[in-house]
Amino acid sequence: MSHEMNLSAIASLSFADFLNSIADASIPSYIGPRAIFNSNFIPPKIVPRRKKSELIYGILKDALEDEYATNLTLYGLQGAGKNLLINLIFQWYESQTINSENCLDIPIIISNDCRDQELGQLLFEILHNLNSKLDSQVNLTESIQWDAISLWNTFKFLVQRCARPIILYLQRIEYIEEGIIRKILNFAKKTENLHVFTSIDTGNRFYAFNQYTQLDHRIHLNTFSNSELYEITSQRSIMAFHNFLEPEAIKLLVDYIIEYGTKVPGSCINLLKRVYPIVEEQGELLPEDIRKISQYYFEGVSIDTLAMTDYIMRTSLEERLFLDYLVNYFKNPNNYYISNIEIKNAYQMTADEMGFTLHSREFQQRFENITRAQILQRSHFNKKKNSSNLVKTEFKDRSDLSFHYLSLPMEEINQILEMSFGIIPEEDER
Repeated sequence: MSHEMNLSAIASLSFADFLNSIADASIPSYIGPRAIFNSNFIPPKIVPRRKKSELIYGILKDALEDEYATNLTLYGLQGAGKNLLINLIFQWYESQTINSENCLDIPIIISNDCRDQELGQLLFEILHNLNSKLDSQVNLTESIQWDAISLWNTFKFLVQRCARPIILYLQRIEYIEEGIIRKILNFAKKTENLHVFTSIDTGNRFYAFNQYTQLDHRIHLNTFSNSELYEITSQRSIMAFHNFLEPEAIKLLVDYIIEYGTKVPGSCINLLKRVYPIVEEQGELLPEDIRKISQYYFEGVSIDTLAMTDYIMRTSLEERLFLDYLVNYFKNPNNYYISNIEIKNAYQMTADEMGFTLHSREFQQRFENITRAQILQRSHFNKKKNSSNLVKTEFKDRSDLSFHYLSLPMEEINQILEMSFGIIPEEDER
């Protein structure tokens, strides 16, 4: 469906119905790699932040109807969906021009990314974007040679003569001097038709925005739930990849993000970008591919390698053999996770081979040592029942279907295990 057809369909909807339509849309089909590589891509089906969307829409609607300027900022972790949320609202407003008899009530929308831009370049782009959307344009042929003051004064002139409301959306204002943002906000408050929206990636830092006295609204976007991250990753993978990714592959990707990254959609999309060449070349994504990429993609995974090695070299023979059985399970390229049932089976085989009697307390201690060393990580998608501690039930209980995943690549963990068993690599024997 074309962009124009999309806008035509949206135009007949109220904003609330528009949110319903994108939340209830059918699962999207393949559209190509732009679904993950285009930062401004708006998917047909979205996990909407309904309350935040309605809040921002309500603020803007009131300001437009009562003809007063409003300044708003959206802040939070990078990749939390700030641009997507704002662009959804803009898409709905843009659609209203199709059926509107009086476009004077529909805002002109201008978006600019502040990252890696000098003041003159930013003002130049804002000025040209605004001028291109005006019915009565001015000649800006020589504007490339203007200084910042001339660009700023011309922008103010265009705003003041414009009969329609204007929304100026400045993304990532942390890259621009605070004094410049204050100047823009102050000018907007002196008008009736300029509304300034901004976004800022604050990370985990506290941000009070006390330096912006003309800022009316500060709206924070927090992290997503595990199920929302899985749904977003699954949908984007369907749209971006020719080949279908297994649900367990998607789940493992998200497990790594939850454990080592940040719980925002941007993290999921960035990791999909990393696995894209592998899927295109191989036609599939294996668990070992995910383990290898994640070892270096997430800082915490690489750091823990030394602790794992130290733990394995200090283990008893029984515990080391138990770990070897667990690791061997992942040699099957189709095994993304190991269930608690298989973990208990591995300990049973260890007991049989070593000739000792099964004791739940010893089993619990040995398995806790392995998880404490982060060789195996508990999946964040486990059901709450019996998932926090696999041996709180009787050892013979086979009903627990909680899962763990291997954090290190097979090659690396095998090398550590072989060293611990005193196996000398062939190249060292020659």
